[in-house]
Amino acid sequence: MKQFVCAALMGLSIILLATACEGDASAPQANASATDSASPPSPSPEVSRPPKPRPQTGRLEGTFALKYLLIQSDIPDSAQVEQHRWKFMPSCREGGSCNARVESLTNDWKATASWRGGLYRWARSVKKAYTCGSGGSVDYNIDATYEYSIRGQKVRWDGENWVISSFRGTVLAKGLKGCGLSGPPQQKWAILGRVQ
Repeated sequence: MKQFVCAALMGLSIILLATACEGDASAPQANASATDSASPPSPSPEVSRPPKPRPQTGRLEGTFALKYLLIQSDIPDSAQVEQHRWKFMPSCREGGSCNARVESLTNDWKATASWRGGLYRWARSVKKAYTCGSGGSVDYNIDATYEYSIRGQKVRWDGENWVISSFRGTVLAKGLKGCGLSGPPQQKWAILGRVQ
């Protein structure tokens, strides 16, 4: 009887020991699975910069300092060099090659620049652009049409778009009627613009 109890107790000890070993072995596995599930989050992808476009297809936006250089005129004593400032606001939300609103911060006028074939073009009418007279007196005023044409020369990345940083172009002013025996007055400027 004593041998049976001892054997039974010994068998019970072995079962308890085996159970305890199984419990210990399962604990590290639980910890390992918890460690595996707590992996670091993957970083969000960065916005890629598109390839640099041709300057004439860049986005026309911002304030520009301009230099007018007189290259043709039949008006005596005209200024050879003039300084102006323009501000452009594109009509498209992003990208380039779209129409833009242009505002002169020097002469207080506004117009819409139409983009086509790499050129921005617009025109505006100017009242009393020229005068006709003699001996210091004015006989009448002459209205004129001003025609603008500009093309991007350089572009820069602003973090969202390739924008035009400099441009070249021309301004052609044409009087709508002549003065005496002379034909309508006409002037032409080369213009250089750089973003401020």
